[in-house]
Amino acid sequence: MASFIGSLTRYFLFSIRQKHPNNKDKTVIDHNISSVMIPMNCVGSYIGVFINLLMPPAIVGSALSGFMIYLAILPMQKGYKLWKAESESEGERIKSALKEEIEEEKPLMADEKCRISNGGTPNTTDTPSTKDAFTS
Repeated sequence: MASFIGSLTRYFLFSIRQKHPNNKDKTVIDHNISSVMIPMNCVGSYIGVFINLLMPPAIVGSALSGFMIYLAILPMQKGYKLWKAESESEGERIKSALKEEIEEEKPLMADEKCRISNGGTPNTTDTPSTKDAFTS
């Protein structure tokens, strides 16, 4: 508890002089939040003390343990959902990159294969020349 109060005090002392990035007349600390949080914290403490007086210690301990397990499961579920979404988007990105790479490596056409095999000259037996087209 002392380390918690110490870290909050240090944070408060370091951020009390910082100004709001959008409005230079305001500080970074929003004091309206504390006007809502402190009364709710007091009411919750009062209800917790009252329940602790009414219930046996075994029920209180099991209820607190169940609540802590619930609070541990929530961030794990959210982390799993984020991991799954990131993995799917990474997979889609890899698939699209591979697809683009495959599209860039188009197969050679028959005429291009002939040019390569003939040392760069086109195969004249398969394709009519322009001279024949104009003389007929």
